[in-house]
Amino acid sequence: MRRSPAAAAVAKQEDTVCVNIGRILEQLSRPARLDGYSIYRVPANVRSSTDNKKHYEPRLVSVGPYHRNKEHLRAMEDRKRLYLLRFLDDGGRPQRGRRDGLLQDCAARLRELQARARACYFESPDGDGDEFVEMLLLDGCFVLQLFIQWFSGGTDPVFAVAWNLPLLHTDLLMLENQIPYFVLLALYDAYSLHDPDSPPPARPKPSLTSIITAYFSEKGRGGGDAAAAAQRHLTSYVVLMDYLINTAEDVVILDRADVMENKLANEEAAAMFFNQLRVCSYINYDDHYLAPVYRDVDAFCRRKWPKYKAKFRRDYLNSPWAIVGLCFATTFAVITLFNTIVTILRTFFHVLH
Repeated sequence: MRRSPAAAAVAKQEDTVCVNIGRILEQLSRPARLDGYSIYRVPANVRSSTDNKKHYEPRLVSVGPYHRNKEHLRAMEDRKRLYLLRFLDDGGRPQRGRRDGLLQDCAARLRELQARARACYFESPDGDGDEFVEMLLLDGCFVLQLFIQWFSGGTDPVFAVAWNLPLLHTDLLMLENQIPYFVLLALYDAYSLHDPDSPPPARPKPSLTSIITAYFSEKGRGGGDAAAAAQRHLTSYVVLMDYLINTAEDVVILDRADVMENKLANEEAAAMFFNQLRVCSYINYDDHYLAPVYRDVDAFCRRKWPKYKAKFRRDYLNSPWAIVGLCFATTFAVITLFNTIVTILRTFFHVLH
């Protein structure tokens, strides 16, 4: 039976829809056979607040595809390229043929892993295969070189700045700012095979897990000797002042007590000044020159009497009217108590008589 032109047009349209849907399903079926997702996005309703964004978005360096090419992170892209060069040249000691050989080995390994790496991201990364491999290579070598040079005793003046190091630590641990761990393992394995100073099999190189664990341990976070500690006296002072100052009234109290002398426009400006400095400050709370002060304050606040005293002052002595009301209430309570005692005594002596 011959179909009408209208029916044929509808059938053709349905065929086009089926073809398009089939392509979509085919694309989805490929990563479905690989490992499940492991790198997610923070839900939009959680990150919508301005205060929450800083907890879920990197502030210094991007790792992985989610925050790549963001304007405020571009300054670190040149640093990544330098770290890649150090990684290929074994920390700045170029060997003939090593750079090209290691680069080709790393690129070949990542090409084999790119489909598996893509499947780890809940949101499919943008860009073609080459661009994705380049991103894995650049970011992976940056992370590895950072760990390797720290483990070898090397330093980087960029991350030696007091506020950069804690920002870097935070960025590397963020949920969205990651590349798969098996990518790092593949790159580290290639690095070890091409290392001219590789130890004999009886004394193998430390595992990547042990290096990363050591880096994020207390030793990796604190670092430095007594001389470096603290050169950081100013940072410790800023953090302490930020804990003491939350509002303009706090500035007034400290000014009257000769703890500080405000040279800014007003008390609000001074409070904002210390609160903003605190954002870029980091200290090891167990090891800095004001640590005994923190411990003494903590011990004092754990006692019951200071808590009751502070609560009494906050609830009943926070304003002139509150003091007047307390006086009236106290007077009324004393008079009531006195009358009660007199009544009891009169009743008692009357019974005796």
